[in-house]
Amino acid sequence: MSARRIYASVLGIGVGIYLVNHLMPSADTEIADSSAKVRQDQMTSLTTTAPGRADGTWTTVGLDGTTTIVITGDTAELKTPHDCTGTFRNSLLSLTCPDGNKDRESGMALVGEDGTTLSVIWGSGREDNLTKS
Repeated sequence: MSARRIYASVLGIGVGIYLVNHLMPSADTEIADSSAKVRQDQMTSLTTTAPGRADGTWTTVGLDGTTTIVITGDTAELKTPHDCTGTFRNSLLSLTCPDGNKDRESGMALVGEDGTTLSVIWGSGREDNLTKS
């Protein structure tokens, strides 16, 4: 094989690698874009939580057991899995847990359009989808 053919082959491989890495979306990018789209769709289907609209007891059962949140006006309580107290203002939950747990310390809580579901996206990355009891 001549030096010219070797150079052309190496150049061709280099251009191919560049195109794959820089011009074609990677699987990770596609997955991240899909996740962002799903999250955006979820948020679009929810309404901003007006004062008093979130009042009530909300529960869900997940892998770590039952989660119960009670909201009354601007007061919020996480009853299970930890016993935490705090506030609920402008769709933001802010809780303090005496045991030091921070999984559900702060989050954005939105009531669904039908008023029977509460979705909370926590700062820790956890997400709870609760039903009004």
